Amino acid sequence: MTTTTTIAGADQSVYIARAMIADALAAALRDAHATPDMGAPEADVLCGAFAHAAASLDEKQTNALSLGEIAPASADARPLADWYALSVETRRAALQAVFGFVVSRECPPLETEFIPSKDAATRAQHLADLAGFYRAFGLTSDPATPRRADHICLHLGFISVLNRKLAALTAGGIPADDAAEQADVCLHALRSFLVEHVCWWVPTFARRLELHATAIAEEAIDDTAQGLRVLARLARFIRAWMALERISAGCEPIRRIVGPNVDEEIVGDDECLAADGVTPCDGCGPAPIAASSVLPSAATDQAQS
Repeated sequence: MTTTTTIAGADQSVYIARAMIADALAAALRDAHATPDMGAPEADVLCGAFAHAAASLDEKQTNALSLGEIAPASADARPLADWYALSVETRRAALQAVFGFVVSRECPPLETEFIPSKDAATRAQHLADLAGFYRAFGLTSDPATPRRADHICLHLGFISVLNRKLAALTAGGIPADDAAEQADVCLHALRSFLVEHVCWWVPTFARRLELHATAIAEEAIDDTAQGLRVLARLARFIRAWMALERISAGCEPIRRIVGPNVDEEIVGDDECLAADGVTPCDGCGPAPIAASSVLPSAATDQAQS
């Protein structure tokens, strides 16, 4: 008789809550020239999910924050809910105002633009490492919505995938040895991904997005100004979310000081940064990977595999 089990010490509801917030943030930060097509989640559901996940943290852990993070206990998901309460047109206008149609110099939503080195080979290798994470969990590209592999919405989507897989593993019904092994793989991947590709630059990106959106809102008019003000509050919330996800995954605080380092030759969001000898969108990873392929449907497929 095969024994099934849940993973000791894990809480399925917390994994689901974390995945829900990551999903919503991923869709919220999609490219300016892509229609924000995610339906508006229930405000109470979003706020409840974040509060539930934040309540699971140890108070001592929340006192040790990375540079730029905000204590999760001092924040709530209302800015995220308010963002989805805006019209699609207002959200698109606000995103276009801060990000434009090429890489923003003020607050690029792209990880490699925060790497101090402008060496093409260094950046291509970084993108290749990202590709390795995506491919390891069976995530594929979608030519219909091209996007660079280092776009923050893909980072968020991948984090959601891992949390949903962990939630499925904690639900039981999987042989004990298999569940433990799969959970260990997912937890290790999540921690490594956060440390190597998320925690070190996202708080700085969010702070710069907050400042930039606030500044240009003063000159904007009507609905665009309103959208920019909400986006600024959403950016501040991202700093609290980052602390929540890092602490929940068991990652140490990061004290690294970084800033955007956009190259003089701006690369469009649908272009690939490949070094000599590296095949674009192969060595650079699934650069055009679609947000839809790392949101709930993909997560469910992977969790059941």
